Parts: sequence; C-alpha cells; structure tokens
Amino acid sequence: MAASRSLVAALRHAPNVRRLNLDHPDHGVPLESIKLLAKFPKLEELFLEGDLGLDDQTVAELGKLDRLKSLRLKVP
Repeated sequence: MAASRSLVAALRHAPNVRRLNLDHPDHGVPLESIKLLAKFPKLEELFLEGDLGLDDQTVAELGKLDRLKSLRLKVP
C-alpha cells in the first residue's frame, strides 16, 4: 500500500497542506488512503488521477471530505 504510506508521511511532515494531487496508475486507490485524506485539517483541493477503481464506498468516503472546495477526477 504505497499510496497509504505516502499519505501517512505527508500527514506527518505537511499536515496543513491545502492542495493535494494524487496520481494512482495501478488498480484502484485503497479505501484506507481515501480515509486518510480526512485527517488533513486544511485540505481544500484534491485532484485524483489514474485508474482509481472508484466504487460506492470510495465515493461515500470522498463525500465526507467536507472541507473540500474542489475535487477533480481524471480517469482513463
């Protein structure tokens, strides 16, 4: 789960990030990675690119990111 480890490191070193771009070329973003996004207290803009493997549960978790002002998805 490289995506999750990267987000944990970002949260530890840059918790107040306002804009985050995630490029995920593999088969789906792990649900735990989406849940980690809620821990960024100032996250306002999120750009997800790649083969995200979005399902109902993942979209529901994205919907919980109530501080987001902008959500962009770029899928193949």
